[in-house]
Amino acid sequence: MGKTKVICAVTGRMSTPKKERPSDGQIHVKVHFSPLGSPEYDLGRLSVRCLEIARIVERGIRESGSISTRALCVLATVHVWDIDVNIHIIDDCGNVIDASLLAAFAALLNFKKLRTSIVSDKLIVHPASELRPVPLTLLHVPVSATFALFSSPFAALLDPTEEEEKVADGFITIISNSRRKICGIEKSGGPALSPMQILEMSRISISNAIHFHRILTQTKYFPEERNSEGITLDIPLPE
Repeated sequence: MGKTKVICAVTGRMSTPKKERPSDGQIHVKVHFSPLGSPEYDLGRLSVRCLEIARIVERGIRESGSISTRALCVLATVHVWDIDVNIHIIDDCGNVIDASLLAAFAALLNFKKLRTSIVSDKLIVHPASELRPVPLTLLHVPVSATFALFSSPFAALLDPTEEEEKVADGFITIISNSRRKICGIEKSGGPALSPMQILEMSRISISNAIHFHRILTQTKYFPEERNSEGITLDIPLPE
């Protein structure tokens, strides 16, 4: 997005479910910053930044109910799929949260898990050469829209650049989907917002989600026979 570049890799592994959710798989999000990704690289500061980005992305994936965790169950209380979403920020030139969530869903849409079967209480994971892997069950694709907030005079800038982020008083990220539903709102700092201001930013967020959902689900990015080299999205911004 612009000069911001993010790489995401999704992998799956077998694990034991949590006792309180014996029929649900789990989704884990980790964010890594490249040492060359930002001119202000500092390990301690970026560790906090990585946790913040991972929390918002994980909220966009898990709390929005976009992925059926029940569909990740192989045998209740014994075997479930754990999905690891690893986000690598190559160039942080602004609005890395929105780019990270887009990269995550581009990878999740492209990911397929191996088929499994249970024979005499024994788990068998079939290789791709034996049985064709199956995609994840995605119920919808949430997209985030981040606004940089300025107090005096009030302004809200969608998709802020690195320079705009440095002078902003705060930020608000609105997660929505192409079904025109708001999946989550995250605000940090900045001026108090009126209901009308939040509604207007939500309207823009939904328009943004429809635009990016159309791009992410275009068949040219996800052909039936996919190679193992991944995909690259050069994403145009909405007008």
